[in-house]
Amino acid sequence: MNVILSGVNFTNKGAEAMLKTARFELTRRIPGAAVFLWHVREPYWQTARDDGFIPVLLPIHRAREHSLRQR
Repeated sequence: MNVILSGVNFTNKGAEAMLKTARFELTRRIPGAAVFLWHVREPYWQTARDDGFIPVLLPIHRAREHSLRQR
C-alpha cells in the first residue's frame, strides 16, 4: 500500500522526529507500506531518502522549484 504524507518538512529536529514516528507507526500497522512525502523541497530529498521516505513532486512543482532556483 502507498501512503502519502503532505505538508511535512525536515526544518527542525521536532518536525523530523514526528515524521520518523509517523513512518514507524504506518509501516508497523500497514505491512509493506511505502511512505511518500508529497512536495518536499529538494534540499531535503536526501534526508527523506535516508530516513526511509520516498520524496515526490509533480512536474508542475519541479518546474516551479527550478524557476525559483534561477532567481
